[in-house]
Amino acid sequence: MEVSDIMRARTSRRSYTSSPIPKDSIEKLQDTIEYLNRKSGLHIQLVLDGEAAFKSFKKTYGMFSGVKHYFAMVGNSSDPLLHEKVGYYGEYLVLVATELGLGTCWVGSSYDAQNCNCEILAGEQLVCVITVGKSPESLSSRERLVLSMVKEKSKKYDELYQYDKQPPEWFWDGMKAVELAPSARNRQPVQIIYYNDVIYATTGQFQYNKIDMGIAKLHFALGAGGRFELGEHGRFYKDEETV
Repeated sequence: MEVSDIMRARTSRRSYTSSPIPKDSIEKLQDTIEYLNRKSGLHIQLVLDGEAAFKSFKKTYGMFSGVKHYFAMVGNSSDPLLHEKVGYYGEYLVLVATELGLGTCWVGSSYDAQNCNCEILAGEQLVCVITVGKSPESLSSRERLVLSMVKEKSKKYDELYQYDKQPPEWFWDGMKAVELAPSARNRQPVQIIYYNDVIYATTGQFQYNKIDMGIAKLHFALGAGGRFELGEHGRFYKDEETV
């Protein structure tokens, strides 16, 4: 699959079947996690026995069903780029899972972190989790309701970027990918700026916006073909390795 097709296929899934993740898919995910952890300094983990974190209706608000597996997004709590790294490398993992035919969903708070079955070393923190697993072919009524609600909050395409002169054609390839990027409550807080022949991204100061920034940067980099520096106003470099 082309990366653009994978992005279009990705949708947030909150319902999962009892079917296990195939062994070869688990191996692919574990290999990807090992690579991403080396690149980023994160401590991402695939949790395969994770039901306990999603059993509490009080924590999940009844928005998830059948969750057994998730990626625990863990990293150094003193890293100023932690949340952005979680978004950038976590979304890469989401797209790998999507290509494998698995459903995923970013989960910032509606789970029981105290019962998250992951390793958190001294000086580390659990930022969020990403559910993963086999999902039914059709969206549940709950999923359709959530999807309709978040679509209403979507920004117009031309609110996602600014430029001082006409950008190159590949800029628009990147923006099409950004439009497909998930964000918390679908607020799409990230803007891609093209100014003086330099491309950078900017957003507000809330930490969860930084996760969204990492996700949007990853999408732009894959769509346009290049690498985005981490950090507010981090620059985009065309034709460099994305991850």
